[in-house]
Parts: sequence; C-alpha cells; structure tokens
Amino acid sequence: MHTTETEATRSYIIIPASARARLAHDMITGKSPATKVKAYNHAQQTEWHK
Repeated sequence: MHTTETEATRSYIIIPASARARLAHDMITGKSPATKVKAYNHAQQTEWHK
C-alpha cells in the first residue's frame, strides 16, 4: 500500500492532537493516571478510618 507524503503527514498530525485532547479531557473529568492514583489512595484511607 502506497501512501502519499500528504496522507502520512495528515495522520501524523491527527494522532498526537487527538491523544492530547483525550489527555486534557481525562484531566478535566478526573480520569488521568495521577488523579486515579490520588482517588484510589483517598478511597483506601477512607476505608482504613472506618
């Protein structure tokens, strides 16, 4: 399969942009790895204090 330089460039630009958008969305909605770890640790501490 032969891809033109323009197609290759286009797909190269689209992928990182969507990944960045997803990461930003995850950070806003609290799904980023760092937030997940914090939420998990908080849940564990809450369990211990019961």
